Amino acid sequence: MPPRVVIVVLAAALCVGATVSPDPVRGDVNGEGRADLVVGGPGSFMVQPLGSKATTLSRRVTALSTGDFNGDGLADVAAGGGGTLTVAYGRRAYPHLGRTVRFTPGRGGVPPLGAGHGFGNALTTADFNRDGYTDIAVGAPETTLDSAATHGGAAVVLYGSRGGLTSSRALRLSENTPGVVGFSQHSRLFGAALASGDVTGDGYSDLVVTAPSGRPGYDIGGAVHVFRGSAKGVTLAGDTMVTSGNVDGRVMDVEACAGGSKGADNEANTAQCTRDPFGWSVRVGRVHGGKYADVVAGIGTGKLLILRGGPSGIDKRRKKIVALPGITGTSAPGNDHAGSLATGDIDRDGRSDIVAAARATGDIAVLYGSAGGPRPPIRIRAGGANVALLDLDGDTVPELATADGESVRLFWIKNRRVTETRTLSLPGTLIAR
Repeated sequence: MPPRVVIVVLAAALCVGATVSPDPVRGDVNGEGRADLVVGGPGSFMVQPLGSKATTLSRRVTALSTGDFNGDGLADVAAGGGGTLTVAYGRRAYPHLGRTVRFTPGRGGVPPLGAGHGFGNALTTADFNRDGYTDIAVGAPETTLDSAATHGGAAVVLYGSRGGLTSSRALRLSENTPGVVGFSQHSRLFGAALASGDVTGDGYSDLVVTAPSGRPGYDIGGAVHVFRGSAKGVTLAGDTMVTSGNVDGRVMDVEACAGGSKGADNEANTAQCTRDPFGWSVRVGRVHGGKYADVVAGIGTGKLLILRGGPSGIDKRRKKIVALPGITGTSAPGNDHAGSLATGDIDRDGRSDIVAAARATGDIAVLYGSAGGPRPPIRIRAGGANVALLDLDGDTVPELATADGESVRLFWIKNRRVTETRTLSLPGTLIAR
């Protein structure tokens, strides 16, 4: 059973009298033209703008995201947990969250899933069909869709509309969906981590889904999928995949690793299987610059895999591995594992930068983008288990926010140096963008 968590949405009203941005700022729940913090910890979730009363609601949450699902210019909060997706709509006036809607598999048009599905354990938001409304992909990595793939996993895409997020035209994806490359396996956990961005450079956000080599101790190969966005939404046409075997050179024998009566528990077969964790954390950003976004995934311990985007998606020939000694959170299962990575343009050079958190030490590694890929990491002693890059002051440059369970620390970075920090007493380790 996932732990109960709190969401804190804090309006970072850093300058009085700011006007609303003509283009909605991501994460701006109350319409002040600045992103608000969305942070999770045990017990409930609340909205707390600076200088105003807090609004508290009780919910169990294991993943967080924000997006303007109804196109009103305000960010809405999406919280997954307990097998349900809860959406709380942004509101200018106190209490800053309006109506709340819940989505559950098998109800109200949401596609059904197998028992113990973990629906809501991972989230990503983007306008996949470019209709002006934010859509959401919801991971259900524990689901069993047939007896051949216990905990094979799935993801469900729900689309935004003028009335908000809707289950109309909902799409269920898994590795045994016809048209999806690859195949489903026991404990594959497809949907354990999600991300979105324009990997193919066609103007539509694409959906990235990982299947991260199963539970700890299992010898099942992992994969990263990219599904194209289109005018009709997420499509199966042109799905591309890179596997852990493509990266580390170890050939995964299907029969030895996933089939037979012993399957992944057969110790004699482990030499034929890919064993390192793969893709527990994933983000998308234009690290190299240009029109194609890259996929950044955590692999093993203290390593990042950079997969170059292109018109056809991703492929095994265009990849780079970056070592981050001591940054252990990049691919370890844990609370909001996707939150251990963030991407955004901190130095305003037109390329995405990467931030990776170390759960054990609290160190943060910042890797600035360049035409040749990520530069060597710069370390920040931030004390955060999870990270986000958010425009907290409305100047179009993201600030770094970290959450460690007891507090949130904010970092203003100019000329690649930390120029200002603030610490807020907010419980929780989850933090969303």
